[in-house]
Amino acid sequence: MKKKNIISNKIKTDSVKFKGYEHIAEERSKHQIKLVLNKISKNPNKRFEFKVLSEHNFVEKLYLDKHSTKLGEGKVGFIYNGFIKLKDSPQKKRVAIKFFKIDFDNDTAKIYKQILKKIETIKYPSGKNVFPKIGLVKVSVLDNYKPIWVGISSAFIKKVGPTTISKFKRNNSFNYSKEVVKEIEYIYRNVIELGLSPYDLVAQLKNTTNVIPIDIDMIVGEYIKKGNRLIVKKEEKAKELFLSLGKVSNMMGQGSLLASEKIFLEFCEHLSKNKKEWTKEIQNAVSNSKKYITINA
Repeated sequence: MKKKNIISNKIKTDSVKFKGYEHIAEERSKHQIKLVLNKISKNPNKRFEFKVLSEHNFVEKLYLDKHSTKLGEGKVGFIYNGFIKLKDSPQKKRVAIKFFKIDFDNDTAKIYKQILKKIETIKYPSGKNVFPKIGLVKVSVLDNYKPIWVGISSAFIKKVGPTTISKFKRNNSFNYSKEVVKEIEYIYRNVIELGLSPYDLVAQLKNTTNVIPIDIDMIVGEYIKKGNRLIVKKEEKAKELFLSLGKVSNMMGQGSLLASEKIFLEFCEHLSKNKKEWTKEIQNAVSNSKKYITINA
């Protein structure tokens, strides 16, 4: 098997113009990845390896190659599939790498890691972890740019011909099933019990009813928006939870307010069995179900 060469981090940037966006984190990250992928495309036998800067990190190597494709893009970042080599493992593994659009500094990284540690405690009754493996690593992409933090998570991908694509549905669409409602209620209830917001947290895999709580950025963003504080008061927790359930009910209702409201009431029914101390709050949500649906419509 032909050995793959590693591309130097020193890539000339003269051939690509900036358009005056150097100060914007999104453009800075996209510009670097464009240069990297352009270099790889000219020599498919090469790969680009990031310089891992995080101290005491579990990552030995992180890189992109000719099979690295864009899996998706959201408000907070854009995602490519790449490879990771862990320090305690002899094998490489395909992962999803998120490049943040925002200025993700060391303080934000510290908060992110603290939240990751909290949500790792959530498990299904079987003992299986609710959240997929997620990590945060500081890397240097190109030598003439400042280092950036990237998110690393399990890669939910599949091959379609020569192309690698995401297994997740686009546009946050959801298929309804009683099992999905039950699972989301379990996930959201446990997240809110930690004092964190589950708003817009889950995504669904294509051609299945399986849901994955993958959008940790939303949890971190809501936490920072609230002044870096956990949600403590029962009333505030209830409001946040019902807003979150209203959002996902709308996605499953697929444009029908009647269907969305029915799903929202189904969520409330599960909550009434699992959060009996919330009887008053649940009754209030049932009485105002149309409000929670139309707010998120």
